[in-house]
Amino acid sequence: MTTSHRRLLVKLISHQVLDQYMVFREESNRSLAEKVGVSVSVIAHLRRGARTYCKPAVGPKIEKVLNAPPGSLFWPK
Repeated sequence: MTTSHRRLLVKLISHQVLDQYMVFREESNRSLAEKVGVSVSVIAHLRRGARTYCKPAVGPKIEKVLNAPPGSLFWPK
Protein backbone atom coordinates (compact mmCIF):
# COMPACT_ATOMS: atom_id res chain seq x y z
CA MET A 1 0.00 0.00 0.00
CA THR A 2 1.40 3.37 -0.98
CA THR A 3 0.30 6.71 0.26
CA SER A 4 1.05 9.96 -1.43
CA HIS A 5 1.14 13.16 0.57
CA ARG A 6 0.31 16.31 -1.30
CA ARG A 7 1.17 19.65 0.10
CA LEU A 8 -1.79 21.98 0.31
CA LEU A 9 -0.98 25.51 -0.78
CA VAL A 10 -2.78 28.67 -1.85
CA LYS A 11 -1.58 30.80 -4.76
CA LEU A 12 -1.00 34.53 -4.64
CA ILE A 13 -3.07 36.10 -7.41
CA SER A 14 -0.81 39.16 -7.91
CA HIS A 15 2.25 40.32 -6.02
CA GLN A 16 1.61 43.87 -7.30
CA VAL A 17 -1.83 43.93 -5.66
CA LEU A 18 -0.37 42.59 -2.41
CA ASP A 19 2.22 45.39 -2.53
CA GLN A 20 -0.49 48.01 -3.16
CA TYR A 21 -2.56 46.78 -0.22
CA MET A 22 0.51 46.86 2.02
CA VAL A 23 1.38 50.41 0.96
CA PHE A 24 -2.23 51.57 1.39
CA ARG A 25 -2.51 49.97 4.85
CA GLU A 26 0.99 51.22 5.76
CA GLU A 27 2.24 47.72 6.58
CA SER A 28 5.92 46.89 6.33
CA ASN A 29 7.16 43.39 5.64
CA ARG A 30 8.09 43.07 9.32
CA SER A 31 4.80 44.39 10.73
CA LEU A 32 2.69 42.18 8.46
CA ALA A 33 4.85 39.13 9.21
CA GLU A 34 4.45 39.68 12.97
CA LYS A 35 0.66 40.04 12.70
CA VAL A 36 0.30 36.98 10.45
CA GLY A 37 2.81 34.83 12.33
CA VAL A 38 5.27 34.09 9.53
CA SER A 39 8.85 35.09 8.86
CA VAL A 40 9.69 38.42 7.27
CA SER A 41 11.23 36.57 4.31
CA VAL A 42 7.90 34.88 3.50
CA ILE A 43 6.18 38.27 3.21
CA ALA A 44 9.11 39.81 1.32
CA HIS A 45 9.21 36.95 -1.19
CA LEU A 46 5.44 37.12 -1.75
CA ARG A 47 5.55 40.90 -2.08
CA ARG A 48 8.22 40.93 -4.78
CA GLY A 49 6.88 37.88 -6.62
CA ALA A 50 9.79 35.54 -5.85
CA ARG A 51 7.30 33.25 -4.13
CA THR A 52 3.74 32.70 -5.32
CA TYR A 53 2.45 30.01 -2.93
CA CYS A 54 1.96 29.82 0.83
CA LYS A 55 0.26 27.57 3.37
CA PRO A 56 -3.56 27.65 3.35
CA ALA A 57 -3.75 29.29 6.79
CA VAL A 58 -1.43 32.14 5.81
CA GLY A 59 -3.31 33.55 2.79
CA PRO A 60 -6.56 34.33 4.64
CA LYS A 61 -4.60 35.81 7.57
CA ILE A 62 -2.81 38.19 5.22
CA GLU A 63 -6.14 39.20 3.65
CA LYS A 64 -7.67 39.77 7.08
CA VAL A 65 -4.78 41.89 8.37
CA LEU A 66 -4.83 43.99 5.19
CA ASN A 67 -8.64 44.24 5.35
CA ALA A 68 -8.85 42.76 1.85
CA PRO A 69 -11.98 40.85 0.78
CA PRO A 70 -11.59 37.07 1.19
CA GLY A 71 -10.26 35.53 -2.01
CA SER A 72 -8.98 38.83 -3.40
CA LEU A 73 -5.28 38.07 -2.89
CA PHE A 74 -5.07 34.26 -2.79
CA TRP A 75 -6.86 31.32 -4.39
CA PRO A 76 -6.52 27.57 -3.81
CA LYS A 77 -3.88 25.82 -5.93
